[in-house]
Amino acid sequence: MQRAEQAGLSGILSFPSALRQDEVVALLSQADAFLAPCVTAANGAMEGMPVALMGAMASGLPVISTRHSGIPELIGDGVSGLLVDERDAAGLAGAMTRLRGDDGLRQSLAATARARTENDYDAARLNKELFKILTALPGAGDGRGSR
Repeated sequence: MQRAEQAGLSGILSFPSALRQDEVVALLSQADAFLAPCVTAANGAMEGMPVALMGAMASGLPVISTRHSGIPELIGDGVSGLLVDERDAAGLAGAMTRLRGDDGLRQSLAATARARTENDYDAARLNKELFKILTALPGAGDGRGSR
């Protein structure tokens, strides 16, 4: 936050702490884009596929993130978001500038991202598919399954 203030960006960037779901939805509805510059920690720890990115994509925001862990499986670079290398501040700045200057790109990325999350990560649909798979297994429904 201090660096944002020093750069004169405190009026346009926010760094909220823990929020309720309704507060997150309200913030996302006011945002122009969602930035998630994920990095591998010094001890090698990393996120898989951040749910925050999925939420932003589902809300119809264009997203910018990093080529990190499972993120490229979620975001097609230039298709459903923009990806840059980890710890590439210039790349992040370039991606933000690119989004800011191209309404068509913003709209296209946001629409594709939303469709991707609706099609591939809808919990109700995925649960139905899992149920079909499980009930098709040999012995399913005959009371002999393991518990």
